[in-house]
This record gives sequence, C-alpha cells and structure tokens, in this order.
Amino acid sequence: MRRSISLVLGATVAASLLAGCAAVAAPFDLSAREVTCSLPAGSPSIELTDTLPTPTLLLHLGDRFVVTVPPWSSTHATNVNVGQPGIAAQQCTVLLSNGGRRSVFTAQRIGTTWLGASVAPASGLFMPAWGASVTIRR
Repeated sequence: MRRSISLVLGATVAASLLAGCAAVAAPFDLSAREVTCSLPAGSPSIELTDTLPTPTLLLHLGDRFVVTVPPWSSTHATNVNVGQPGIAAQQCTVLLSNGGRRSVFTAQRIGTTWLGASVAPASGLFMPAWGASVTIRR
C-alpha cells in the first residue's frame, strides 16, 4: 500500500513538473494582448516623459484616455501609478513588445493628479522616472 501511494505521488509530482516546464517553454505572444488594451484612434492620450515641465492632459468627467510609457534599454515599464487615488481609474494595462506600456484609464472625479511609472528590474546605476499630470473637469 505504501509503495503504491509513493508511486502515485511520484507520478503526480513528475506530471506537475513537466506541465510547469511546458508552460515556461511556450512562446509568449504579446500581440494579442496589445490589441485588447486600447481605445479608438483620436481618443485622448498622453505619453509619460522624464522632462520638465511634465505634459498635462485636460479631460472631462467620464472620459477614457490612454497613457503610454516609453521603452527603456533592456528593461520593461512598470505599471502606471496615480498620485491621487479615485481621480483616474485604470481599466487595463499591457506590457508592449518593445518594453513600453500602454494603459487605459477613466476620468472618475474632478481634480488634478500626477501619473508616473519607472522600469523593472530596478537599476543601481540609473533608473528613469516618467510622469505627466491629468486635470479632470466637468
């Protein structure tokens, strides 16, 4: 009895390991994901920058808008952070094939907030920080 249990457990562990290896070895297709997090052409949009003054986007309550984070070297852009929670709500985000990021937000409350992102993995030498501001009015 003990031997049959160990054989079953051994087979289960082996199957799990093989399934995990197969998942790691499978190609990762970003193109399908990139299409799902977008808005129609002409929608309000802003690209985060590392320059001053930071770009500003003026929106109306309820507007949906696109935030783009540029690529940087061999790293990838982090999620976009909202300085004042509740003013803008992230609907979706996707890491682009070039390492940049695209996020879609909805303007939920009147006010001004800062948007920011960086890169991962973090670098000990230099790490860019991108930002922009969004002002939402009636």
